[in-house]
Amino acid sequence: MFQVQRETGPFGECRLVDSESDATVRVAPGRGGMVSGFTLAGRDLLYLDLETYYDPARSVRGGNPILFPICGNLPNDIYTVAGQPYILKQHGLARTMAWQVVEESTVGAAGLTLELASDEATRERYPFDFTVRFTYLLRGGELTIRQEYDNRSERPLPMYAGFHPYFVCTDKSKLRFDLPASRYIDQLTGKPGNLQTGFPFDAPSIDWLFTDVHAQQAAVTSPADGYRVALRYDPVFAFLVFWTLKDKPFYCLEPWMAPRNAMNTGDHLQMVPPGDRLHAEISLAGEIL
Repeated sequence: MFQVQRETGPFGECRLVDSESDATVRVAPGRGGMVSGFTLAGRDLLYLDLETYYDPARSVRGGNPILFPICGNLPNDIYTVAGQPYILKQHGLARTMAWQVVEESTVGAAGLTLELASDEATRERYPFDFTVRFTYLLRGGELTIRQEYDNRSERPLPMYAGFHPYFVCTDKSKLRFDLPASRYIDQLTGKPGNLQTGFPFDAPSIDWLFTDVHAQQAAVTSPADGYRVALRYDPVFAFLVFWTLKDKPFYCLEPWMAPRNAMNTGDHLQMVPPGDRLHAEISLAGEIL
């Protein structure tokens, strides 16, 4: 049985429920449209720092924040359009804005569609007219996120979207990876590396951009937490980022369309033609061990 439940939280929270698979997904339209939780058989798959979640002045550390229209940061937060400089903070503007619920459905899945549209405030940082729609679908322990990026401007819309899921992990040394990539750039040092040496979980942090992604699925098993999660993504998400902090019980495995600073370099920058739309899809599938 599928349900969509409205909650009483400060961000217009909604719950997608699949009672047959004992799965629940929490979505926060007023907190950047993000998924704030994913529970399977009573077990949390996503980490959430409640202190950052309930403080609108801070970036949420946890859940699955939306990265749009950029992933990562820009040098000095600056990029140019037609010779005009603009300031855009790390990971863009979507995660700091309130999204609107435009549709609910319980036919075939528990579904919720959110929309974010440009306005005068967004155009000061990103001088384009756009509408972004996300449809969250929960069925059988799998969350699918269907995306539509509409360009309502009269010129091509530059963008590179991504996601930033924080997965619960109480013992990173036991993690088992099935990643379709091995070569990476260390985003802290700029140096290349190869995963054959393994993840240095004793380091203060790890921030690696995998550059040779050759398949549309990655999976991680966490024996200490009793789950396996499979991340699937369309080919437009050409990069994966692995990020974690030594003393925090999470790791992030993030599908990105382009590397940092693509707004300035053009590397894998998506250019949506005027009046056109970019479709994309990712999914998170959990399995309890």
